[in-house]
Amino acid sequence: MSQTIMQLMQRGTPKGAVRMFFNREELSRLLGHYITQVSRGHWRDYAIDHKPGLAAFSVFRHAHEQPVFVVTKSGLTGGRHEFCLYGFDRRLARSGELDAMLNEWRRVTQMAEAS
Repeated sequence: MSQTIMQLMQRGTPKGAVRMFFNREELSRLLGHYITQVSRGHWRDYAIDHKPGLAAFSVFRHAHEQPVFVVTKSGLTGGRHEFCLYGFDRRLARSGELDAMLNEWRRVTQMAEAS
């Protein structure tokens, strides 16, 4: 997954892009899923990155590994946002709504636990 995420984080900044952040509600929801997985012993660390036009929330099994999953928030025209879930070396979900993306993340996480 490192190649996909590195390309994502190093992509060119769109002209006039503003710095992107997760708001308090979004971050609370992301951390809620993260905490559930920490309590089950699956994840141990997270990171939040910001750059113009993109915010990323990454989760890790161990602090010295590549991220297991990365959730990104990017700006679209008209003040809308797009949320994407990356894992297993590809994009797993994309949605304009955080709830839809989180539901997919929970589903993928459950499948990974079962295997």
